[in-house]
Amino acid sequence: MGKVQTYENTDKPTKNRFYAKMVLIISLIIAAFLVIKTISTTKPQIKFNYITEYNKAAKPVNYDPNDNAAPYYQKALELCVERPEQISKADIKSWPKDLPEDKQLLLQNWVSTNSNALEQLELGTLKPYYWLEYHGSSMWDIAMPPLKKIKSLTSVLCLQAKLNAAGGNFEAAFSNLLVCYRFGMHLTGSKTVIEQLAGIGISANAVLNGLEILDKTKPDSPLLKNFQSQLESLTDRQSYAIDFTAEKFLVYDGIQRIFTDDGKGGGRFYYDSQLVSEEDRDDWEKMDRRETDKLAHKVFEYLDFATHQTPYWLHKEGKDPEKVAEEMTKDNPLLNILAPAQAKTLRTFARIKVHTDALIAMIALLRYKAEKNCLPESLDRLVANGYLKRLPVDPFSGNPLVYKQIGDDFILYSFGEDFDDDGGTPSEWGKGEQGGDQVFWPISRKKE
Repeated sequence: MGKVQTYENTDKPTKNRFYAKMVLIISLIIAAFLVIKTISTTKPQIKFNYITEYNKAAKPVNYDPNDNAAPYYQKALELCVERPEQISKADIKSWPKDLPEDKQLLLQNWVSTNSNALEQLELGTLKPYYWLEYHGSSMWDIAMPPLKKIKSLTSVLCLQAKLNAAGGNFEAAFSNLLVCYRFGMHLTGSKTVIEQLAGIGISANAVLNGLEILDKTKPDSPLLKNFQSQLESLTDRQSYAIDFTAEKFLVYDGIQRIFTDDGKGGGRFYYDSQLVSEEDRDDWEKMDRRETDKLAHKVFEYLDFATHQTPYWLHKEGKDPEKVAEEMTKDNPLLNILAPAQAKTLRTFARIKVHTDALIAMIALLRYKAEKNCLPESLDRLVANGYLKRLPVDPFSGNPLVYKQIGDDFILYSFGEDFDDDGGTPSEWGKGEQGGDQVFWPISRKKE
């Protein structure tokens, strides 16, 4: 098999909430590096091809092209039929049986027209890894992933899961969700931050649609057990930490392009009056190549450390990553554009980790209730009786997720990003003015 072609950057970023951070990162990186790329002249010395170094760093160990998912995903995206005008975004989000029959038929037809694309996508997710070899002379030659088509394909897959579940075919529905989750996992790891955030969004879609299926239907306990087991297997293999390798090489490539080279590791910023305002000129001219290089290394060393800590630990230590990055880079306009933006992404992986753990816990709770005709008094009972491998820990509290019985039902929630217990008051990760909790169950209490 030959070299895999890279994506073409033909799509605009979406406004979907799972991709909001991607839009922010894209904007900041473009703003910074349009400056860098344009002001590069013959005076800076281009000594390293960082795209070659990135390919080496990202390439899977013992790479075998037959184990690469990339050709299948490329084919799936080529075959993808985007949403027809007759189908609205609200239709896709709705439970199929809540829609008129003509709408249900349109949804089924859309899924059917994407059957070949979905087949290629599933084949790709069964491969052990996904890797693209990039070509070019600089890190700017790495093409952006086609986010619009990726989102469309993910929407079709999750819609197929809901249609299958609504029709009582839970085995197929859970299989669809697992394909979606694996697809998202393949986009994480040694990829650009943009790709990793796209992957997190895809996996989040699988989880959210899984919750909706549990809310709207009653699958048999054996099917739930199998779905839970496969989800647990996936979470055991996922690191849930951001890899900053691509961004690190992007910065180092930028440094060699905007600074002169004295041959001893030093140099000055090469100024272009058309691209840096007079107001900012002094700040940019104060930058020193040697110090910028050292600071970049220090910043990424911190980001690599922070991404492996829980948000609660960082909060307890008084080390908000965005503020730390802002303080570290306040005197370097180049890194000050990039570092805080990268730090914003750190909590995203913690969210999908706890959301997936919550889904697994809910499946275990529903299985326990179905088999014992009652709910357990605590999550510990699920572990003790073999329904859960381990307690789901909330990365925003440092303790297990809060579980409380409410009559014949229960509530399960995380403290969210205000890091305190608001008694299960629904919010969007506790980010509102009044705080609140991230409620996973019951679904009706979760604020959209």
